[in-house]
Amino acid sequence: MGDPAAAGALHIHQDVALLAAYLDAGCPSFYHLAAGRGAYLVPTRGTIEVNGTPAAPRSGTAVSRVDALTIRATDAAEIVLMDLPRPPRTARVDARLRLDEGAGPWLDATSIGGAFMADFQTLQEIAHAARANLAQSAWDYLTGGGESETTLKRNRLGLDSIGLRPRVCRDVTQIDCSTEFLGQTVRLPVCIAPMGSLQLLEPAGADGVVRAADEFGIPAFLSSLTEPQIEDIGPQTNRPMVYQIYVRGDDSWVATFVKRAVNSGCGAVCFTVDLALYGRRERDLMKRYRPPTRQAGDLAAFHFQTAWNWDNVKRFKDAHDIPLIIKGIATAEDAEIAVEHGVDVIYVSNHGGRQLDHGCATIDVLPEVAAAVAGRAKIMIDGGFMRGTDVVKAIALGAHAVGLGKLIGMGLAGGGREGVLRTLEILEEEITTALGLMGVTRFDELGSSFLRSASPVVQPHLLSPFPFINFTDKGY
Repeated sequence: MGDPAAAGALHIHQDVALLAAYLDAGCPSFYHLAAGRGAYLVPTRGTIEVNGTPAAPRSGTAVSRVDALTIRATDAAEIVLMDLPRPPRTARVDARLRLDEGAGPWLDATSIGGAFMADFQTLQEIAHAARANLAQSAWDYLTGGGESETTLKRNRLGLDSIGLRPRVCRDVTQIDCSTEFLGQTVRLPVCIAPMGSLQLLEPAGADGVVRAADEFGIPAFLSSLTEPQIEDIGPQTNRPMVYQIYVRGDDSWVATFVKRAVNSGCGAVCFTVDLALYGRRERDLMKRYRPPTRQAGDLAAFHFQTAWNWDNVKRFKDAHDIPLIIKGIATAEDAEIAVEHGVDVIYVSNHGGRQLDHGCATIDVLPEVAAAVAGRAKIMIDGGFMRGTDVVKAIALGAHAVGLGKLIGMGLAGGGREGVLRTLEILEEEITTALGLMGVTRFDELGSSFLRSASPVVQPHLLSPFPFINFTDKGY
């Protein structure tokens, strides 16, 4: 078969999916497709071996789901991977390709990931890739909400019910999307929202998300209920993270977690307070699916979360100097109490619609929270933010930063670290375009005068920002 290092030996450590790959000595470009259904590997130029067996030139080699796949090419070869069980229909590239470190000196995962992710030009494509890669249980965990999912849908309804009022004949040749948050200059006024069980979406889990945020130039929140743990990630980042803590012990237990955060280089800690009881997520319940965060060990200590109250906040502020973020504020009254307790960042959130059903959209409660805070603390918000115009609306209404959860989860599922990075790059393009077309060059030029009430043009739901993609529901 010749010299694998010169011609190329590709190892895929993942359930084999559809992919289209061009192996060209010294200049590889890879694309891949929907996960979990197997594929036909068809050489259309050159010769290849698949797991040691030569692939037929016209019919190719059928590959079902395996843990490891080795493709060797003797020379410059073109390989098209086609759908099972209906060859030879080619399909669009969707899924992530994972390479073994020993694949050859000219083949490395970073350059390969960058090659295929650069082909994504829209957030819709990334959302489509995520859907293709995820099993139904993981997809529902990422996109689902509580009970009837009314709160989840209202998050989108609120955003879709705000129209933009652009100003024209203004010089917008120099647009600067950067801002300041938590003492840092950030490339965009967005943060990676805390998400549990990221390892369900991609094996690298939180590592890929935090690395992408660090490279792009925005803060990342790391959940205490995800993998890897903070000690494994913190020392490898250049930008301080925020450690988000679910309370599973008393004040001394909390102090231990704060020490872990400080020792790992975190610049703030965050407590999520809208999870006194675990919301009834019926997509999971109807499939009898229990995510890692609902395993027995976590449930045994859940009562500490249920009992956590403003007295705990006071004791925390008395005992610790690190900036404090309270996530889950949904009313002006609680925002006022938080400010009185010295909370540094008021995080407006309804847990992405995953907790209390029939709650209000976070964008709808943002104005009352901003009025109550009155500049005494920073304000964050999340809840259904999927497009650049969503971010613009939140900043115009008084938020200092927007948390991105489900959108980043889609980037992770669609392409790992490179997928998250590409998601942020496309979002930046959308934000830059929106600011320029609204006649401003910086976020601090925005205000409520740039907004007005408007009627949604589609039935709002989590995926309505991606109207050109047909997201199939596999049922329960």
